[in-house]
Amino acid sequence: MWRNIASTALSFFVVLLIAFGGLIAWGQKQYSAPGPLASAICLKVPSGSSFRTISKTLSAQGAVSSDSVLRIGANYSGKAQDLKAGSFLVPEGASMAEIVDIVTRGGASTCGSEIVYRIGILGAEYQVRELDPGTERFVTRAEFTPEAEQIPASYLRMRDSADTRYRIAVAEGATVWQIANALSQADFLDGDAGELPPEGMLAPDSYEVRAGDKVADVLEQMRATAYVAHPYQFPIIGWPSDIASWTQEDLENFYETYYAPNNITMVVVGDVTPDEVFELAEDYLEDIPAQDPPAAVRTVEPEQLGERRVVVETDARTPMLHVAFHAGAAADPETLAMRLLLSILVYGDSARLHRLFVEEEQLAISIGAFPFEGFDPGLVYFYATLPPGGDLVLLEQRLFEELMRIAEEGVSDAELEKARNIALAEFWGVMATINGKAASLGEAAVFHGSYEKLFDFAQDIEAVSGETLKMIAGRVFRRDNATIGMLYAPAVEAEVEE
Repeated sequence: MWRNIASTALSFFVVLLIAFGGLIAWGQKQYSAPGPLASAICLKVPSGSSFRTISKTLSAQGAVSSDSVLRIGANYSGKAQDLKAGSFLVPEGASMAEIVDIVTRGGASTCGSEIVYRIGILGAEYQVRELDPGTERFVTRAEFTPEAEQIPASYLRMRDSADTRYRIAVAEGATVWQIANALSQADFLDGDAGELPPEGMLAPDSYEVRAGDKVADVLEQMRATAYVAHPYQFPIIGWPSDIASWTQEDLENFYETYYAPNNITMVVVGDVTPDEVFELAEDYLEDIPAQDPPAAVRTVEPEQLGERRVVVETDARTPMLHVAFHAGAAADPETLAMRLLLSILVYGDSARLHRLFVEEEQLAISIGAFPFEGFDPGLVYFYATLPPGGDLVLLEQRLFEELMRIAEEGVSDAELEKARNIALAEFWGVMATINGKAASLGEAAVFHGSYEKLFDFAQDIEAVSGETLKMIAGRVFRRDNATIGMLYAPAVEAEVEE
């Protein structure tokens, strides 16, 4: 009898194992199979949510066939702890595996709304845009100028929403004064523009605006990482601990050393004569004593021997990618060529990287670049703001692919000629103003050794060849010469369900 009981029990156990194995296979198939969602939706994940919470929400919205299978799959794949807060686009027919990947990868959101403040030659304009889950493209809901008497209700609604992103888009040709005046009219910005930079220093581009200067955080950390020896690694006025430890004597010594007459280049432009300027200088400056010159910077930044990385996890609504390459000093002949190359790559809507990454592949909301130039070798700095939930790894890969394409294939004659024309137009536009003349003459005198270098600019621009751009791209845009920074939202605390 016991033998029959044991045999029956063994058979029952085998049946259970087979059933359990079948259940696992069924669960895996359900987890990976296309889901029942008939049309795309925006899934909002509040901070502190767990997969138990969102699985029930998804089940109620008809996005998953089993909330239990989704939770178990998230735990089994090791992603249950990586849940992020935000608004996420769940496409039509998304599988549970795809949904888990959407709400756990880099970036805070995949859908939402944005307010774009466009600044052009003729004025400024607000654009109110929302992402359509069905087409996965932004749709403009309203457009109006700062002077409009009636503010659209959609703008007021989005302005009061914590999920709304703000972007400032500056068009080519807008002057510093026009940009500053337009910014002072933007009701989502506080304060005024402050001291205006020299004409030509504000590049036409798209700038993400958010609470807190997160871009500055990344810039600061990346400069400290890109430079391991040279003083360029330090913020302009020092780290917070430096500032906190300043004494009155420190400030007075700094002022006496660096603001001494023998350390100043003065440029006077306007309706004056040399004799009048010299007379005024004698009256007001002659009695100021000279000081010992500032200590020379003898440290030379060693060659970078491998890729460096910086990761900043913070409460960011959109992920950001920054890439910095070591490059030349302001006076190096190749620096002017690099400016032309950056114009081809990022300046304006028709630039290569903007057209590819923003318009065609839609990997980024905006992309820009600038040269950080000084007395010593500086950096060429690329920065991109991704759409909510954007793929940082993919954008990084595509950026290096396109930069290497320049190094291997060069640029077209049409691209180079356009960059020359833009550079010359900007130059003459700057030189048309009093402030622009003064700034340009001072820059030539300080960084290039003589104000007369300014008069060679047009000739130097024409001398830059396509082969020069190709050579510079190959030498500068190398991974072992790059410092890569990524900013994204950290994973929210998530409960782990059994």
